[in-house]
Amino acid sequence: MPDPGDLEPDDDEFSHFKKKDGSNRYECEKSESPQWQQTHPFKDKFRTNGHPKEKYKEYYRWDKTHKDIEVYDSEARYVGSKDPVTGKMYRKGDMKPNKQLEKILR
Repeated sequence: MPDPGDLEPDDDEFSHFKKKDGSNRYECEKSESPQWQQTHPFKDKFRTNGHPKEKYKEYYRWDKTHKDIEVYDSEARYVGSKDPVTGKMYRKGDMKPNKQLEKILR
């Protein structure tokens, strides 16, 4: 199956998730997100990419308001948000640490 990010929006199987605001973003529920399904459970509401090397490890949290995935680095800093269908980063984070994730990683 081709990567959803490589397809034209109207041609892919996820076109029904396409946002109606004219952007190239998709919007879906957590249970429907192919990107969320690829992550591994971690602690509390966080998930991880499961990478064994700490420097490449990322942590994720579902954002119910924007229906996307918040991405944090191995030091709990907010890197940005990624599209729940394509996995493309579309919002840059402020790199401020998430206090809840910081406590978990200590």
